[in-house]
Amino acid sequence: EDVGTGNWQQQAYVKAPNTDGNDLFGYALAFSEDGTRLATSAVWEGSNPSLGPADNSIFRTGAGYLLENTGSGWQSIAMFKEPQQKTTDYYGSSVALSADGIVFAMGAPRRRATQSSTPVAPGPSKVNTEQIAAPGNVAIFKGPLAVFRESASGWDYDRNLSAPTDAAQPEQLGSAIAMTDDGTMIAAGVRGEAGTATGVNGAQNEDGEDAGAVFLY
Repeated sequence: EDVGTGNWQQQAYVKAPNTDGNDLFGYALAFSEDGTRLATSAVWEGSNPSLGPADNSIFRTGAGYLLENTGSGWQSIAMFKEPQQKTTDYYGSSVALSADGIVFAMGAPRRRATQSSTPVAPGPSKVNTEQIAAPGNVAIFKGPLAVFRESASGWDYDRNLSAPTDAAQPEQLGSAIAMTDDGTMIAAGVRGEAGTATGVNGAQNEDGEDAGAVFLY
């Protein structure tokens, strides 16, 4: 915290509520506008949502966290798990938070998928243990975004955002993400996108390699 005249002082030392070795807590960070809420992640965290945060049964699936400064100090107020997480999804490789701190998003650019990019509908927490890979057993890193929203009753899994193409190449949606202040628009970097179009809303193809793109939702 800047206490004046450029004099920065450490305000807090923050750890995950389920600290474990090799979780990589603090991997990505985002503040709410007033600085009272802090979004972060642990991309190697491995808990099964149905078994609780102390579980370690899903290797490097990833998790998001939200902390709040209540005036008397920082405390963890939420932990986020995508309902259909699988091994080595690395959820939380990127995070974004709305200005009021009630919309949280996290990317998993290395999540494996087939050529299908059908979004996952919101629903109760569960884990899909199916190992998904491209034909020939070559993993394709498609990368979705998981979005959560706070309501009067608590935090809800809002939706999963996926790349709008059936590309056979690794796209890695969510390698970087940003959110508007009101939480109604998300920009997602797609560093492995292979299209050769220029500008905005050109034809999507796979004629290039790792050209990169930004998708707006």
